Amino acid sequence: MVGGRTGYHSAGVIDVANHNQYEELPTLGVVGDIIMSLTRVEPQPAVNIPIIPQNMNATNNLLGYNEILQQRRDELKTVISSVGITHRNFPETIPGTRLCYDLFDLIDNALAVTDVFKVEKVNLCSLGLDGSEAQLVITSHIGANNPRDTRSTQATVQPKMVSAESTSLVGATYFTGFQLTKEAYQADNTNWCCIEGRDEAWRVPDDWVENRNERRRMPANYTTAQYAAMYDQQSYRTYMILKRMSNT
Repeated sequence: MVGGRTGYHSAGVIDVANHNQYEELPTLGVVGDIIMSLTRVEPQPAVNIPIIPQNMNATNNLLGYNEILQQRRDELKTVISSVGITHRNFPETIPGTRLCYDLFDLIDNALAVTDVFKVEKVNLCSLGLDGSEAQLVITSHIGANNPRDTRSTQATVQPKMVSAESTSLVGATYFTGFQLTKEAYQADNTNWCCIEGRDEAWRVPDDWVENRNERRRMPANYTTAQYAAMYDQQSYRTYMILKRMSNT
């Protein structure tokens, strides 16, 4: 619990020991903070996230965080409030997790009747091996082509595979936006760090840079590419895939 709120990876603010978790694993705590802020009356309310260190701001690399909250419809606030969520209260089905099953049910029911995207029923027992093989796809970020603060989901990337059995698997990397390593763009590490200083002179601490890929150690020869696709912008490819899933 941090600042009276739950659902985070740590019991304190983001630091050198836990920043990788917040950059790589979504947390219901951060998502809950966003949802709670949506119930406020201000047109663009500030988001209170107690794990952010003093004099620092969150960036879009903090998974679950949205930097700018656009104008919301009143219906959205009404729906969220209907399950008891306010800017001060978040009912938890499982204490200490920030998990609210009632909110999940509302979202699930809305998606079930949506006419925007195609909704398919999936039989897990009939799925092939492509899902496992897709894990062999590596997204290499073309550092020279990306501005220093470009997020991985917006970057110019090149998919590579240790396997060449099915080139169609390359689409999986564009859809999910794999980021197996965190590297600097133009000698700047802003693109992967989950927080930033309010002072323009602030830089990512050296010890954060040193341990940035500590949780991403790949097996030997994993990065030896047998097949490499043309590089393209991750956001454009993701958009094109989602467009094909749309009914509109």
